[in-house]
Amino acid sequence: MQATGEWKVRQATQADEPPLRGLIGSSDRVMLRFRAGTLANYLTREPFLLLEGDGKLAAFLACSTSHLPMARLAAAGLVDGMPVSLWLDQLLRPCIARLRELGATSLSFIGSAAWLAGTLPEQGFRLISHVAAYEKSDLSIPQAGSRVVDVRPVEHGDLPALVTMDALGFHPLWRNSIETFEQWRDTLPYFAVATVGESQVGYCYCSVEAGHGHLVRMAVHPTWQGQGIGTRLLADAMRFFQEVDARRITLNTQEENERAQWLYRRFGFRLIGREAVALWKDL
Repeated sequence: MQATGEWKVRQATQADEPPLRGLIGSSDRVMLRFRAGTLANYLTREPFLLLEGDGKLAAFLACSTSHLPMARLAAAGLVDGMPVSLWLDQLLRPCIARLRELGATSLSFIGSAAWLAGTLPEQGFRLISHVAAYEKSDLSIPQAGSRVVDVRPVEHGDLPALVTMDALGFHPLWRNSIETFEQWRDTLPYFAVATVGESQVGYCYCSVEAGHGHLVRMAVHPTWQGQGIGTRLLADAMRFFQEVDARRITLNTQEENERAQWLYRRFGFRLIGREAVALWKDL
């Protein structure tokens, strides 16, 4: 256990689950990037630091290291009345030290918690993007896109090419590893790749739950953009949503990605606001 003035900072254990759930349920300043029901999985597997005062839990900060060397803020919270600046002073520095020991070279945050997003820039985080949210309430498919493209279920052999595609087209914050792609392939109901001959030129994966479909990610290789491949992928995803009878479709995209937003609006998606902010800190 590490003492910092009157505060004590330590790694969480399984025994801390009940007080953590109590704080999560009672405080207005809590951010979770995972489902509350999976909290126990994170307590010992990830850097999960607790701040205690007078023997009582006052705050927590957890990071995901599944995408090293990039780490991500996965959970944060503090009791009502504690200044956010004090919480960050106590927990962020030891958390970063632990991340560096694990090989992390950056720490990112994606979320809409204003109490957190507004304070992190004071700690050296810089804005990467605002995330725009779109919604579509019908399943129409106005255009089919390029017929030269073949769209089929993704296979393991496609994944290295998709990793390369991400590296060419996205900021490191948005890139997937082979391990992440494998996870999506194994767990999501829809993961398709677009090919021209033997070349992988785009991909798309989606989720669906209780009639709500979500287009999680769609990407087109930079050298193949503007040739109807995104339209073809989106049309195929919409056919999937028709098959599973999804009644509402949502997606998030970078606010500066005007090409993608033009395509989504053409398919009947409407902008419903800013979903989140994306921040980045080099370690």
